[in-house]
Amino acid sequence: MLLLGGIFGTLFSLCRSSKYDIKREDTLYALLFGLSGGLIGAKILFLIVNFKEIWEYRNLLWKNPGLYLNALFGGGLVFYGGLIGGCIFIYLYCKKYKISYLKVLDLLTPSIALAHGFGRIGCFLAGCCYGMPVGGSLGIAFENSPVAPNNIPLFPVQLVESGFNFALCAVLLIYAKKDRSLGKVAGLYLLIYPVVRFLLEFLRSDSARGFISGISTSQIISIFLLPIGFILFRAHKIKRKLK
Repeated sequence: MLLLGGIFGTLFSLCRSSKYDIKREDTLYALLFGLSGGLIGAKILFLIVNFKEIWEYRNLLWKNPGLYLNALFGGGLVFYGGLIGGCIFIYLYCKKYKISYLKVLDLLTPSIALAHGFGRIGCFLAGCCYGMPVGGSLGIAFENSPVAPNNIPLFPVQLVESGFNFALCAVLLIYAKKDRSLGKVAGLYLLIYPVVRFLLEFLRSDSARGFISGISTSQIISIFLLPIGFILFRAHKIKRKLK
């Protein structure tokens, strides 16, 4: 599902690159840089969030190093780590080849939401990032998941977030149809997604999210991303006032 999301996200960005006067080659290379940074960042944040469990089973590294390393690096990604890592790598590419970073961000942001929507379907199919136990027809019970608790009706929070991301992609594409100040599309994304993600975290029940004083790692990052989104969205007006 991540692969499908990456393919469709890339096609979306390539088709829209002319609107931002960015060469398709630069669009593709920026995406590849972003993907590389995204995978690295997503894995690093996963290791940080799950450090307690990783340390707890450290003796397994000597007893069965293959199993331990496979569990460590074979799976587990955290979206926010991927978002941050991807943005950093894209910035490095833009700086190296003197391309407007904000232009590239505005171009790629709808594709991020699109790819994330596919990724959450993958989470549901794998059983990770599962929701809280619920009764009635709202719950979906896994029968053979290696991650989620089996035979317990769980709220399909992954599918809810997937649908939200697809809708957010559509909103961003509609918003970007008109000429906007640089950074406004990316800013709008950072104003909407962190709020919804913060709320959806309350519907999740998996332990692989990390907690600080009862608040998950993703909720903390959401709080920090909101002012960045506000600055990007209002940057042109802030500049006018400063003048």
